Amino acid sequence: MFFFFHHQRNKNRIRSRNHNPSSLAQNRTAFFPPQHWKIDGIVNPPVRVDPTGFPDPSGLQATTYAFVSWQVICNKTKPKPKAACCCVSYSAFYNDSAFPCHTCACGCGDNDTDTCNANARQLLLPPDSLLVPLENRTLKLKVWAKRKHMAFPKKLPCPDNCGISLNWHVNSDYADGWSARVTVFNWGANAVEDWFAAVDFGKAGLGYENVYSFNGSRVPPKNQTIFFQGLRGVNFLIGLTNGTHPARDPKVPGKMRRLYRLKSIWGL
Repeated sequence: MFFFFHHQRNKNRIRSRNHNPSSLAQNRTAFFPPQHWKIDGIVNPPVRVDPTGFPDPSGLQATTYAFVSWQVICNKTKPKPKAACCCVSYSAFYNDSAFPCHTCACGCGDNDTDTCNANARQLLLPPDSLLVPLENRTLKLKVWAKRKHMAFPKKLPCPDNCGISLNWHVNSDYADGWSARVTVFNWGANAVEDWFAAVDFGKAGLGYENVYSFNGSRVPPKNQTIFFQGLRGVNFLIGLTNGTHPARDPKVPGKMRRLYRLKSIWGL
């Protein structure tokens, strides 16, 4: 990529948007790009090169040269999309299986795909397994698959690799409304302070009544998203801790559990 200022000696004229001929004649070291000239991306420093030559537009065997030329190499790259840092699992009172977070929900960069399948769907599991780190779920998954007559693959799906996960559990369903329980898990070693989350209910958000043990409020103007966070003084989500018997018990994630109540909204 080049930019230049063109000088035709036979017409004694300098083509430039930024300077008049008299100022350049007095100070030939003051060269600037044209007005509104911009390169996006990662630009390396300009390098002075031989003046660029231009054939005569009239067809004569003559060449005119730019007064000065620089070469600029521009490497334009797009940053990699940022991986998610949390995921959602689902369960309900009317189903004895839970659906865990998606495979590689927060990326699979550090996983050995020779030992796990990055493209496979996660297996249904008993709800209490959501409290167990994935590396300790294999036996539970195998027993559950046998009990429910489900296939058990030789290569299990890769983990979700998320430091934070939320479980959405449909807790009850009545004619006048329904409720859901939300549990926030911290699978990391460090505690998370002053956390918050938002749930987009769509039109069902208009029927939001209350959230218990959290601060919850609608987000205007549509009021379809509920923003919630822990109460003051109890908004501290501890990290992963050892089980009661560390030698044989799996580690336990930090967790907070709260209940939502919504009215029925028809025509969704």
